[in-house]
Order: sequence, then C-alpha cells, then structure tokens
Amino acid sequence: LSNMCKKCPCLNDGPCAEIFNYQLNRVEIVCLACPKGTQGNLCELCDDGYYNKDPLSKSAASCEKCLCNGNIDENAIGNCDQQTGKCLKCVFNTTGDSCERCLPNHWGNALT
Repeated sequence: LSNMCKKCPCLNDGPCAEIFNYQLNRVEIVCLACPKGTQGNLCELCDDGYYNKDPLSKSAASCEKCLCNGNIDENAIGNCDQQTGKCLKCVFNTTGDSCERCLPNHWGNALT
C-alpha cells in the first residue's frame, strides 16, 4: 500500500519529488515550485519579506507581502516581522510599522 501513487502535498497543486534526507536517514517529499511568498519543504512557511496575514491559520497559503511603502532595502534579510508584517528595517530616514512616516527631526513625505 505504501508504494501506491500519491498526490503531492504542495500548495496550488504544485509538483514534488521524493528525496532521501541523509541527516535524518529517511525519505522526504519536497515541493519543487512553491508559490511566491512561500518556502519550506512543503511550502509551509512564509518567505522573507512576507507575513502570515491569518495567524490562526498555520497554512502558508495566507502569506502576504509586507507593505513598507518602498522604504526598505529589498536585498536585506529580515525587513519585516513574519507574524505581524511590521516593517523592521526602514531606510531613507523613515519610520513606522509600514515605514510611512519621516523620522523625528526630518521632513518630507515618506510615501513618495
């Protein structure tokens, strides 16, 4: 029964492969094409720069891009909190949960 063909457990019915994990000495299923914003062997985690907009759901299907108003370095790691979506590394003298305000003692429009 264990050799029967089985459906891949990936989000969006994506393809998968069977690999041997030498560290754990067992066979594992790995998704080959995780949807944008997800990562992990089974696309079960939100990718860097994304957060789980539905924290009650453990599914990465609810991963949403963090909204930092263009005021982050897209190449940096850890720009936002993966549970809340709060921006953590605002640049261009901006601040706020979405990098939406100028820092104290700075002027201008943080949204342009």
